[in-house]
Formats: sequence, C-alpha cells, structure tokens
Amino acid sequence: LAAAAKQAEEEAKAKAQAEAQKAKEKAEADAKAKAEAKAKAEAEAKAKAEAKAKADAEAKAKADAKAKADAAKRKADQAALDDFMNGGDIGGGSASIGGNA
Repeated sequence: LAAAAKQAEEEAKAKAQAEAQKAKEKAEADAKAKAEAKAKAEAEAKAKAEAKAKADAEAKAKADAKAKADAAKRKADQAALDDFMNGGDIGGGSASIGGNA
C-alpha cells in the first residue's frame, strides 16, 4: 500500500512538473509574442512619424518655393511698372528730362 501511495505521489509530482513546464513555456511564448507586437507597433509608429516629417518638409519646401516665386513675380511686376512710369507715356523721367511737363 505504501508503494502504491508513493508511486501515485510521484506520478502526481511528475504531472505537476509537466504542467508547470507547459505553463512556463506558454508564458514565455506569450511574452515573446507581446514583445514582437510591441516592437512592430513601435516600428510602425516610427515609420508614420518619419513619413509625416517628410511630408511636412515637402510641404514647407513647396510653400517656400511658392513664396519665393511670388516675391520674384512681385519684384518683376514692380520693375516693369517702374520702367513704364519712368520712361513711358505716363510721365516719369526727372523734372528736367522726359515726362509730360
């Protein structure tokens, strides 16, 4: 009877160890999966942030280029107007040369 009890105890112990090992492996697998998911999410967030930064930089470059083009156009328009006013039909020149006086 003692031998049977001892054998049953050993079997229960072995079963408990196997279950503990199984639980440990499952916990490790879960932890690994969570770590991989976290790393993937972080990589995606980083990629999104980089894409946004790139888009922002491109938008800023476009805006700067447009501002420069607008300024150049205004300058050219003003120069043309100045040329017209100073040497054209409206009168310009100086008090002694040109003009309609």
